[in-house]
Amino acid sequence: PAPSAFDFAFGEAESNEAVFEAVGRPLVRRALAGQVGVCFAYGQTGSGKTHTINGLMDGLVGQLYEADDRRAISMQYMECLGANLHDCLAPSSVPAPKGGVAIGEGLDGRVIVKNLSSHKAVDATALQRLVAKAQGLRSTAATERNDESSRSHGVAIITIGQPGSLDADASSAAYSPADGTLYVIDLAGSERAADSKGHSKERMDETKQINLSLMALKECIRARTLASAPGAGKTVHVPFRRNKLTMLLKDVFDYSCSRLCATVVIAAVSPLARDAAHSANTLKYAAPLRVAASSSRVKLERDPADPALWDGPQLVEWLQGVCTCADVAPDGYAASLQRSSGFGDASENAAPNVPADPYAAGGGAGASE
Repeated sequence: PAPSAFDFAFGEAESNEAVFEAVGRPLVRRALAGQVGVCFAYGQTGSGKTHTINGLMDGLVGQLYEADDRRAISMQYMECLGANLHDCLAPSSVPAPKGGVAIGEGLDGRVIVKNLSSHKAVDATALQRLVAKAQGLRSTAATERNDESSRSHGVAIITIGQPGSLDADASSAAYSPADGTLYVIDLAGSERAADSKGHSKERMDETKQINLSLMALKECIRARTLASAPGAGKTVHVPFRRNKLTMLLKDVFDYSCSRLCATVVIAAVSPLARDAAHSANTLKYAAPLRVAASSSRVKLERDPADPALWDGPQLVEWLQGVCTCADVAPDGYAASLQRSSGFGDASENAAPNVPADPYAAGGGAGASE
C-alpha cells in the first residue's frame, strides 16, 4: 500500500500511558481552558480500539483532578447505532423516558440532547466508577472476527467547569467562562463483507448501520479539515446533520462555531498477517483526515479586539470602562470572572488599548486554529 502520514505511530509494545501522553494530555489541557477536545478510535473489530480508549480514559480521569482546583465535572455516556441512542448511565430505578434519548437543534443553533442523564463526579474515584459502569453496559456480540465485538459507538461526554465552579452558586455560574468539553468516542469496529458472510440478519443490519455511520463521520471530518483553510469556509459543505453522531458534534464540524476545538483520530490496526488487507483499509480511511490540517501557509493573525479571545481580567477591564452604574457590574460578578478564568495566560492574550466597543475595530467571529 502507499505510505500514510500520521503524527504518531505506536507499536504493539507501547503502553496506553504513552498514547495518553501523546494525544490525551493535550486534549485535557484544552478542555481545562474552556475548549472542546474530541478523540475517536477507529479500526477493524478486534484490533484493540476499546483497550486503547479504556487506557485513555484512565489517564483523563487522573489528570482532570490533578490540580485540585474545585472544578465541577460531570459525565454522560450513550451508545449510538444509526438513529438508535441509548443512555448507558440511566438510573435503573427510574423508568426510561418516552421516546428515549434524542438529539436535535434548538432555534438558536445549539445542539439539544434530551433524556440523557448527567452525573456529577466530585473526585477521581467517582468518575472512574461512572466510566467502569458505562463500559460494562456497552452492547457487544460475537462475530466471526471477535467474540465480544462492540455493536455500537460508545460516546463519553465529560463537561469540565472552570476553577472554583464546584463551590459557585447558580447566579455566579451564569457569568463564568464557558465550560470545557471532552468527547471520547469508541467507534464500533468496521467489517468487510467477507468477514460478515455468516452473520445473522440482525448482525448484518448492525454492520450496515455501523459502516454507514463511519462513512458519514469520515466525510464530515475531511470536509471540516478542508473548511479550516483560510477563505474556504463558505465553499465547503460539512454534512453533519445527516447522522446522529455527527449532529452531536456540531461544535466540532460547524465552521461558524467560535469555540476552539481539537480532534484526534486513533487508527487501530491488527499486527496479524491475515488482517493485512483490513489494516491497509484502516490506514487508507484515517490518513486523509490529516490532509489539510497543516497545509495552509497563510499566517493567521489574532485580533486583540475580538472578545472571544479575552480572558477574565480583560473582560472585567472592558466592563469597568463601559459601565457607569455600579449595579451593572457588581463586585461578585467581576470576582467570579477573575476566579473562574481558564482561557490561558493573560500575557499571551493581552489586549492593549482595547476599544470601548469590542466590535469597533472590526472584531468579528471568533478565532481559527
